[in-house]
Amino acid sequence: TRIRIEDTRAMIAGALSGALNDGPFRRDRVFNVDVPEYCPKVDAALLEPRTTWKSPSDYDAQAFRLAEMFGENFRGLESEASEEVRRAGPIDTRP
Repeated sequence: TRIRIEDTRAMIAGALSGALNDGPFRRDRVFNVDVPEYCPKVDAALLEPRTTWKSPSDYDAQAFRLAEMFGENFRGLESEASEEVRRAGPIDTRP
């Protein structure tokens, strides 16, 4: 699914304006980040990328691949990062 530029702009505006600060969040199970459940002027379905793919299993495969790439790239910098930063990255939750 392609995301319209208007939705992208609304997400950025929501983040920059502070409109997302007090809303509910959910933890992304792969990337270990908090994702807002609400953003003004954005369909809530877009805030859950897995549901925008025709095949959720294809999304999962791509998400895990991206998380693995992130981990491989970070390994070279890991020794320079604080414990807090090391814990903040993607986690492996594959079945």
